[in-house]
Amino acid sequence: MKSKILLSIFVICLIFVLVGCSGVVTPITDGWLSIENEFFIIKYRSGYENDAEKILEYANFAWQVVMEKFPHNLAQKVVIYLYKYSEYQYEPYVTVAYTDSSKAEIYLLAPSDQSVAGSCSDWCDDLWYHKNVIHEYAHIPFWRDLGLQDIPEWFSQGFAEYFAVFCSTSSILQKYEWALSEIKNMVKNGDGYLMSVGGDVYYGGAYIVKYMYEVYGQDKIVNLIKSNALSFSQAIKKELNVTSIEFEDKWLKWACEEFDADYEQLYAPE
Repeated sequence: MKSKILLSIFVICLIFVLVGCSGVVTPITDGWLSIENEFFIIKYRSGYENDAEKILEYANFAWQVVMEKFPHNLAQKVVIYLYKYSEYQYEPYVTVAYTDSSKAEIYLLAPSDQSVAGSCSDWCDDLWYHKNVIHEYAHIPFWRDLGLQDIPEWFSQGFAEYFAVFCSTSSILQKYEWALSEIKNMVKNGDGYLMSVGGDVYYGGAYIVKYMYEVYGQDKIVNLIKSNALSFSQAIKKELNVTSIEFEDKWLKWACEEFDADYEQLYAPE
């Protein structure tokens, strides 16, 4: 009897450990249909075929956009789950990408069910999905190849948003011009310092990453991401050959030129 009790306790503990080690999202595996190509698998529910085809098209575009400036090789296909609203575990406007050494998955509310969710159906249109598929996909090779242990959030989120907004389509850029203009205003009003702009981790971060690609070039940015330096500031020094102070000053000069602001009046040391 004692041995049976101990065995039961062991089984219960084992189940608890296995559940505790699972990801934040546990996809509902029964009843998924799928379409796939060389790089992606789109999982969807019956009746959402049009959504799946649309997201696969966006995913293919995302792969091309990111590959052009961040060459990468994933060992497995990226799986994108399109959830029905009744099965979705997040707020309707949230997209989630979880990546680790063993999986590369993106979780989305099916586009057709945005109208059911209601809270952002006017905003979460096709352009929203197009942009966010690019953003979420960009996270996957970024985190897979990341060598640094300590990075600012503006760099990780800004990296993904840079591809989604600045490397995608003119229609997407136009849709988000209102948010990008806030960064422009910060620079022109004398609040364009890296710490201030980086506080907007998405759009501010996207502009900082844009500056990095344009000033330092693709190869150095790829090397920065893969760097084995002990900190982000050390990686800046090692891979970009500038100090953190020089990095910010170059950013301010670039931003002033980008937004037609007066660097000497606003930021030059007296």
